[in-house]
Amino acid sequence: MKDSDDSRSNCELLPKPVAIYRTNDVKLSTMSSEQPMEDNAKSLRPFAIMWGGQAVSLFGSRLVRFTIVWYLTLQTGSATVLAIATIMALLPQVLIAPFAGSYVDRWNRRRTMIAADMIIALSILFLVAMFHFGTIEVWHIYLAMLIGSAAGAFHWPAMLASTSLMVPKKHLLRVGGLNHTLQGAAGIIAPPLGALVLILLPMSTILMLDVVTAIIAIGALAAIHVPQPERTSLLVEKSVLGDMMDGFRFLRKTRGILLIVVMAMFLNLVGGPASALIPILVTNHFHG
Repeated sequence: MKDSDDSRSNCELLPKPVAIYRTNDVKLSTMSSEQPMEDNAKSLRPFAIMWGGQAVSLFGSRLVRFTIVWYLTLQTGSATVLAIATIMALLPQVLIAPFAGSYVDRWNRRRTMIAADMIIALSILFLVAMFHFGTIEVWHIYLAMLIGSAAGAFHWPAMLASTSLMVPKKHLLRVGGLNHTLQGAAGIIAPPLGALVLILLPMSTILMLDVVTAIIAIGALAAIHVPQPERTSLLVEKSVLGDMMDGFRFLRKTRGILLIVVMAMFLNLVGGPASALIPILVTNHFHG
C-alpha cells in the first residue's frame, strides 16, 4: 500500500503531458483561425477600395444633384423646367437599363465603370465651364443630366456584378446592407450640406466637387483588379435581346421578385413626379 501511495504521489508531481498537448492544440487552433481572417481581409481589400471610391463619388453626385435642382427652382420657378429635368435624369435609365446588364457581361467591368465615371465627370465639367464663363442655359443642364444618367445606367450594373465576384458569398448579404446604408446616408447628409454650399459657394465650385469625387472613384478603380467572369460559349452565342428575354422569363417564373419589381415601378411612377415638384411647393407655398 505504501508503494502504491508513493507511486501515486510521484505521478501527481510529474508534469501532465495531456495539459501540454491541449495547450499546444489551442495555440495551433488559434493560429489557424487567425490565418483565414487575414486571408479574408486581403480578399476584401480590393472591394473595400472600390467601395470607398464609389461612396465618395455617390456623396458628391447627390450633393450636386440637390444643388442643381434648387438652382433651377430659384432661377426659373417653373414646374415645367423641373419636370423636364426629372425626365432627362430618368429616361436613359428606363430605356437603357434593360439592355445594360447584357452589355456589361460582355465588356470589361472595370473599364466600364471607369468610362462611366469619366463620362459623368466630363458632363459636369462642361457645366463648370458654362457657369464660369456666364453662358449657362437650361438646356445645358438638361444635356448634362441626360449624358450622366446614360453613363450611370451602365455603371451601377457593372458595380453590382463585380461585387458578386469580389466578395465571398457569406458576406454578400452584409455588403447589400452596407450599400443600402450608404444610399440612405447619402440621401440624409447631401441635402443639408448641399443647401449650405449653395449659399456659400458659386455653382462652378460646387460642380467641381462632383468632378473631384469622380476622379477619386476612377483612381480607386485604377488601383485594383476587378475579376471577370468566364466567357462561356452560351454567352458568346446568345444575343443581347436573348439575354433580356431570359430575364423577363425569370421574372415571370419567380412571382415574389416579379411582385417586388411591379411594386417598385408603381411607387417610382407615383412618387417620382411628386418628389420632383417639392422645391416648387417649398418656395411658392411655404415661401422657403
